[in-house]
Amino acid sequence: MSIYQLHFFDDQGRRPTLDFAECQDDGAAMREAMRNLAQHLSCTGCEVYDGQRLVALVRRPAGEIGAAPAIHGAG
Repeated sequence: MSIYQLHFFDDQGRRPTLDFAECQDDGAAMREAMRNLAQHLSCTGCEVYDGQRLVALVRRPAGEIGAAPAIHGAG
């Protein structure tokens, strides 16, 4: 298990929310980010980090507050 950082951001580039999630692997962390993004309606996306490593960028489709987020890249 690792503790992942979930850095949420809005369409102005501000980062109003930072969450942490203990997850089994990168896939579980990305799913957690998507679930949490659905709760942060003012945010348009989330960067998922494992330490200094960027795991994924999860984004809500442009202009669709409340829409299901999509995962962009995984590494």
